[in-house]
Amino acid sequence: MRACRALAILVLLGLWALGCEDRQPFVDVGARQAQFALELEDLNQLRAQEKWSDDEYAARSEALLRKHLDALLELAAAEESVPAIFAGVTTAERDLYLGARGVRKLGAEAEVTVDDLVHTGSNTKAMTATLIGVLIDKGLLNWDSTPEQVLGMAEPSRKGDTVTLAHLLTHTAGVPPFKNFMKWEKAPKFEGDTRAKRLGFARWVLNKRKASGKFKYSNAGYAVAAAMAERVTGKTWEDLMAEHVFAPLEIHATIGWPAKHDRDQPWGHSDKRGFAEEGSPRGAVRPHPPADHWFDLHMPNRPAGDVSMSIVDYNRFLREHLRGLEGRSSLMTKGAFEFLHTAAAGTNSACGWGVNTNRATGLAVHGHAGSAGTFYMVAGLFPEGDFAVAVVVNAGAAESSAVCKELIQAIIAIYWQWREHTTTAPPAAAVPAKD
Repeated sequence: MRACRALAILVLLGLWALGCEDRQPFVDVGARQAQFALELEDLNQLRAQEKWSDDEYAARSEALLRKHLDALLELAAAEESVPAIFAGVTTAERDLYLGARGVRKLGAEAEVTVDDLVHTGSNTKAMTATLIGVLIDKGLLNWDSTPEQVLGMAEPSRKGDTVTLAHLLTHTAGVPPFKNFMKWEKAPKFEGDTRAKRLGFARWVLNKRKASGKFKYSNAGYAVAAAMAERVTGKTWEDLMAEHVFAPLEIHATIGWPAKHDRDQPWGHSDKRGFAEEGSPRGAVRPHPPADHWFDLHMPNRPAGDVSMSIVDYNRFLREHLRGLEGRSSLMTKGAFEFLHTAAAGTNSACGWGVNTNRATGLAVHGHAGSAGTFYMVAGLFPEGDFAVAVVVNAGAAESSAVCKELIQAIIAIYWQWREHTTTAPPAAAVPAKD
């Protein structure tokens, strides 16, 4: 289990094939693809026999795709470490798949829906980076803005080494990582309102940074970027996100755990801090009470990982990035989107995304994963293939995240198989019918 958690940073950069080496995957993807291939071929034969129109064939092939993705979701939901699991697939134009299976809380009967809120964890970073892009388009910041200048610091945080907003968003600013709760607990307690506390933390942590230029994953770097946005606007990060990202995209989002705002929303689950009963089988998880503050993110850290929204709305967020990279977004310019998705020199770390090559498709994937302990989300954007996929489970255990990673790999493989088949499928008149 410990070895599995040690892979977290690699997963954050999109290397989803890495998982728990000592667990048996819940699905045989190769077998599923073989069965799917047979059914797609049967569909082609029916198309020839029935002389379906292109629109009818498209509708039936999409229904077949959804049937197979539903089956994958059902298998994942049956795993012991999975109270509930959600998945979405979208193109730049529309949703292709939305699914949810399981219960909002173990021990209760209420089933999840695709409209339920889920915690996005560190996938919040891409949202904060999007906000920064909007503010840059408005002329309030620049990619090369320095935090010392914007935050009114009298001296550079590290003499002879200039750090910029772009460094902060690509984890190359040398800012301490603050990847666990105890680090935040040991930070000074700053006085004042939300903006004053975030400003105080930003100035303090900047003076602890190392040399810039090398990749070093940092939650605190996003707290500093948020403080810069607050400084030039006079508004909190929370209000800025609502105004400049969520409202324009018609996304309903909250800050913090879903059940903290509404106990009827999905609860998170964990195997940490004694939540799993003694003698429980491996992978067992228990609900995380919304009133328990053990997993709460400290206020300065919220821009790095504390947004909740539905899988429907997260699909909408991913879709806007696909559209933006095509120059079809009204949120900000194509150039801003391209900057967000370009890795810093010598790294594969972009602004809230890790840029890698996906094995199943051979395409570039801009991916990220996130967990603050009781949910786990993983997502991938495929600009060259015009699609994006996201999966989230309401549990933060290592076994739960492994299922999540296995499911997204399976969805990508099945979707791409469908995509290649339907793209190259001959028209009905050219398909010979079986005798």
